[in-house]
Amino acid sequence: MEDGNQTFIKEFILIGFSQNLQICILLFSTFLIIYILTILENGFLIFTVIVSPQMHTPMYYFLGNLSFLDLCFSSGTIPKLLIDLLSQNRRISVIACLTQMNAVLVLGGIECILLAVMAYDRYIAICYPLNYTIIMSWRVCRNVTIIMWLTNLIFSVAPTIVKPFVFCKDNQVNHFFCEVLAILELACGDISFYKITIVVVGLFTLISPPTFIIVSYICIIASILRIQSA
Repeated sequence: MEDGNQTFIKEFILIGFSQNLQICILLFSTFLIIYILTILENGFLIFTVIVSPQMHTPMYYFLGNLSFLDLCFSSGTIPKLLIDLLSQNRRISVIACLTQMNAVLVLGGIECILLAVMAYDRYIAICYPLNYTIIMSWRVCRNVTIIMWLTNLIFSVAPTIVKPFVFCKDNQVNHFFCEVLAILELACGDISFYKITIVVVGLFTLISPPTFIIVSYICIIASILRIQSA
């Protein structure tokens, strides 16, 4: 589509890996094995958590959620990557690319927060064992899961809805999937809104959960040391 002297992009070409056939076959075999193992391991864990009554606890509930996120995260990028490694046509539509980009952002953000929630769960279980079932009730676990999904959907997807991307530059993405920074390089006009959003959300997602995890385990260690010295 053309507007004046600008040509708007309808599809991208992913150029993240070498065009050498032997290298592509090697990479294809490697990623295929990794993907199959990821599917089998996470699928087995989810199945075990569902069918085993003794594993129907908050800890295994969140562990099952983590496995589900790993499945979704891998399935959102690796199948397309496998196809591209054995194909000379590495094209992807703009809509599919933005969908993949947002899916990676949402799932990655949820996984970071989920790890912090799992650390908090262990903190409550060890430091407040008598109140554990009350504090970490199934209602609380479900609400936490819903909040994680909604929060990450809002902060990851909303910017592209409020101010949609317009692409009119080169359509070659210097990556093997639709990574947000690689896509922003191809966007037209002022992209400062997206950059600010990425910095703010990225800082919160990458700093807050690890800090929360460290504090939780410091409290756990301190509680264990107090018990041993009592």
